[in-house]
Amino acid sequence: PEFLIINTPTKYEITQQRISSALSLDLKLYPRPSRDQSTTISLHHHKQAKASDRVMIIFTCKRWGYDNPLLSYSNRIRICRAAASQVAYDNGYSSILSYHQVSVWIKQIDKFLKLRHHTQVIYMYCT
Repeated sequence: PEFLIINTPTKYEITQQRISSALSLDLKLYPRPSRDQSTTISLHHHKQAKASDRVMIIFTCKRWGYDNPLLSYSNRIRICRAAASQVAYDNGYSSILSYHQVSVWIKQIDKFLKLRHHTQVIYMYCT
C-alpha cells in the first residue's frame, strides 16, 4: 500500500510565512482590499499610530516570537517592521508605522505590570 505523507508546517514556518506576508503588503495600494479580500479598507492621512494601533503592534510582535531570547536583534527588528506594516495596512495608513520604539513600549508595559500599575498601562496604551 502507498502512503501519502502530509507535511504540516511547523509553528515556526507558519509564523515566518505571516511575517513575510506582512512585509510584502503594499501600503500604496488604492483601493485597498482587506487581507481576506472580503472588503475594502478606507485610507486616511494620519501619520502617527493611535494607542490602539501601538497595542496591536505589540501584541503581534509578541505573538510572532519577539520575546524569544534566542532571536538576534535584526530578527526582532524584522518582526517589529512586519507587525507595524500589517497594522498600518489593516487600519488604512498610507505608510508603515514607526517600529523602532516597540522595544521601549514593551519595556514600559512590562515595568508597569511588574509594579502592578495596571491602570497606568491602560491609560498609556488604551485611551
